[in-house]
Amino acid sequence: MKILKAAQIRELDSLQTAFEGISSYELMERAAGNMFRAIMEKHKERIRSKRITIFAGPGNNGGDALVLARLLMENGVCDINVHLINPKCSLTSDCACAKENLEKKYGHILTETKTYAPVDLNGTDIIIDGLFGSGLNRPLEGTFAEYVMMINRSDCHVISIDMPSGLYGEDNRSNNLETIVKASELYTFNAPKISLFMAENEKFLPNGFTIIDIGIAKEVSAKLESPYSFCNSAPFSAKHISRFSHKGSFGHAYLIAGSYGMMGAAVLAAKACMKFGCGLLTAHIPQKGYEIMQISVPEALAEVDDDEFCFSNIGDIAKYNAVGIGPGLGKSEKSKAALEKALKLYSGQMVIDADALNLLSENRELLRYLPHNTILTPHPKEFDRLTTQSSHSFERLEKQIEFAKKHNVIVVLKGAYTSIASPDGSVRFNSTGTPALATAGSGDVLTGMILSLLAQRHSPIDAATCAVFAHGLTAKNEAVTASTLIENITPEICPKHCSIAKMYHN
Repeated sequence: MKILKAAQIRELDSLQTAFEGISSYELMERAAGNMFRAIMEKHKERIRSKRITIFAGPGNNGGDALVLARLLMENGVCDINVHLINPKCSLTSDCACAKENLEKKYGHILTETKTYAPVDLNGTDIIIDGLFGSGLNRPLEGTFAEYVMMINRSDCHVISIDMPSGLYGEDNRSNNLETIVKASELYTFNAPKISLFMAENEKFLPNGFTIIDIGIAKEVSAKLESPYSFCNSAPFSAKHISRFSHKGSFGHAYLIAGSYGMMGAAVLAAKACMKFGCGLLTAHIPQKGYEIMQISVPEALAEVDDDEFCFSNIGDIAKYNAVGIGPGLGKSEKSKAALEKALKLYSGQMVIDADALNLLSENRELLRYLPHNTILTPHPKEFDRLTTQSSHSFERLEKQIEFAKKHNVIVVLKGAYTSIASPDGSVRFNSTGTPALATAGSGDVLTGMILSLLAQRHSPIDAATCAVFAHGLTAKNEAVTASTLIENITPEICPKHCSIAKMYHN
């Protein structure tokens, strides 16, 4: 799903209306109608007994609110008051049309005002916020700021249209956070906006968002370029697998992981790698980890390091289809030297995580040895150590894009909406993240899953995207441990096993 910047959204609407041969107001009616149906589906018959207060601004977001008010009235939701805030006595043409259509049938519910006039919200159950959408580019002030603060002081359930009013579509570092609506529900049109993925903005949409499809044609969307996309459906399709496939057909992965006291990370990554479809796995481990690996992951081959306790040396790794480095590795000087040797010797597909990332951050001269399209999987603090401290998520996103371009790598920045930045500057946001993944060893499982797909010869960007998406699905939004995540790698979320199932069950 393509994500457009706020400045492109109006152009998208214009292209769609020209493509269909309809008016912009007809598109507004469709968007508001689809939102109306989503609200009715969620709230069911309960909403008919609620008292609703709607605040509409003078622009198209206000027009959406006025159309929504009319649709609610037409469908038996009758206890509604609408306040159209119009300080300059100037409405967009579509907002004016929506106002006219509301007044024809339900003029008695509409109050238009130029200045702030406190509204008695006692007894109001639901507020619908239609003051401003994604096109806002300066902080709210004056009349509109007063209404926003009044909404936020209420104890009402707040439903925002497209955006919480006052929130910019992208960078909010210069915004006044006191004049942004705190929405209980957000229905955003066509696709999420970038600011919805930023952790600092969670307080304005604590329950996430619902995407409302407004019928934008693929041909129209393709006309607008954007580096951003949202992965909200399975990012792979079942591919043909030969009936004569053997374990070598699904790649041989090489995992460098583990140290004394941290062999669990190596075990988790190895198990996930095998469960996600890799044909063969060799795990390079310290001597003290030999029995642990052999007993815990009998499917994996064990290659023992020269050192008892840590990663200190590397053999011939050029023969492997993909290499993963980092889970439980430790940060000894021996491991730093061995990591440098591995980076110099190997030019194939690679994923780097955990302590290998920390070694890179402490020895940034090693970054120049990273193979092209290496996948790095830091969490925010690890990424800050790789670059510099960021004061805001949007600043970190900018650095992520720049880092990926500068070092020709793929950066998987883990979080609620894990972002995957490519060397070409594009970013994919993942939709399956959940706090259930915030458990020890979860990242090691992800590393194993990415390594598995790399070994199976998926492209690095596809391997990262698919593994991150599937990793979220393994949590199932319930209390889990990392071991449970591996157990939850079902055939439905694994590309290899989906292909096999298609072969035998079609």
